[in-house]
Amino acid sequence: MSISRRWITILTLSTIIMFASGCGGETGGKPDVSLSETYWRLSSLNGAEVVSPEKQREAHLVLKAKEMRVAGSGGCNRIMGGYKLDGHSLSFTQMAGTMMACPNMDEEQRFLKALGTVNSFSISGETMQMSKDGDVILEFQAVALQ
Repeated sequence: MSISRRWITILTLSTIIMFASGCGGETGGKPDVSLSETYWRLSSLNGAEVVSPEKQREAHLVLKAKEMRVAGSGGCNRIMGGYKLDGHSLSFTQMAGTMMACPNMDEEQRFLKALGTVNSFSISGETMQMSKDGDVILEFQAVALQ
């Protein structure tokens, strides 16, 4: 085998190995998850980790692209509304929710208040951050639905 053919073979094999091992240029080897049609579990609120209490829903959102609607839970109550999207600019409109009383309503109220101030988002792999004027206020993790 000539030297140039040998280098072509080595480069081809290296490329195949790189992509097979998940080094194809995506974050952490995983592609960015879509904003819409994804179950986003709230993991951080104003920099503090969010842990769902036992026997209570986890705070989450699902954005529906076709209807431009959002549905989810604040942790106790179901929430729904609309959203506006322009590139990475994001805002929520006409948000409403059920009115059940649960323990620790304070965290749910802070979550809903923060949603009302969101004006942008970014997604890296399976993590989404929502920001207000460049400051991250909400962080979510994509959850695979079985």
